[in-house]
Amino acid sequence: MTKILYFNTVVGTFFIAQGMHGKYYPMYEDERFDAYDNMFDAIEALAYDTSFTLMHPEMGDPLDPTDLGVPDDISGWKVCESVSD
Repeated sequence: MTKILYFNTVVGTFFIAQGMHGKYYPMYEDERFDAYDNMFDAIEALAYDTSFTLMHPEMGDPLDPTDLGVPDDISGWKVCESVSD
């Protein structure tokens, strides 16, 4: 799994990662979510899909990426340095 894009928020970092077979995964810190065929769908899923169940690692409160300013356009994301997990 290779993290290719990231977006920092006040509660942590969101990533878009590319895995095996060319699938793309939205991630929060180290938690991976559903697989998508392209990075644009993975970005939009994080920006619009309120069904992701994310918990703040320290506070234990549920997080909603749509309330954290996660951009729905690739131009709002930054490119990761070469980092693989």
